[in-house]
Amino acid sequence: MSEKEVSQTERKAQMMKLLFQRRILCGIQPSSVPHIGNYLGAIKKWIDLQNSGDNLVVMLADLHAIDTDGLACQSQDQRIWNGARSTKGVKGKGRYYFEITQTDPNGIARVGWSVPIAIIDLGTDNQGFVYGGTGKKSFAKQFDGYDETFGVNDTIGSFIDLDRMKIRFFKNASFKYHLFI
Repeated sequence: MSEKEVSQTERKAQMMKLLFQRRILCGIQPSSVPHIGNYLGAIKKWIDLQNSGDNLVVMLADLHAIDTDGLACQSQDQRIWNGARSTKGVKGKGRYYFEITQTDPNGIARVGWSVPIAIIDLGTDNQGFVYGGTGKKSFAKQFDGYDETFGVNDTIGSFIDLDRMKIRFFKNASFKYHLFI
């Protein structure tokens, strides 16, 4: 094999190793609504630990509502809003996408993007942008009509384009329109 072919083979092997390695999902819960003190005192240490390797994903979790396989989030309290957020963030330039599927007929979800210091009650401060199951978009406690509601068995895609500063949402693979520009 030529040196170029060996290099390509090594890169493919490294990519496969990264794609299929075991990952650890860890939920942490601040003692109160996250603020700069929480961030500097505890949250930043977890983020630094996460960023020191490739196999740890840390998220802020309210009432540890994440199931054991890390693939489902559900409120553990019928009286209050609960949520989870990954701290494996995106920054700089590029386009990023993730999906959620609502599996519980009794719940309402919010899906969106936020910065690390945003509160978990997504869309109620000026640090996050949300499309909610009620069909509303939200930013800084401003809930405005956006589109149709979503619920059980609906899959919501969340797309951010950091080059163009646009956020889009998809319901069951159908593009809606730009939510925030």
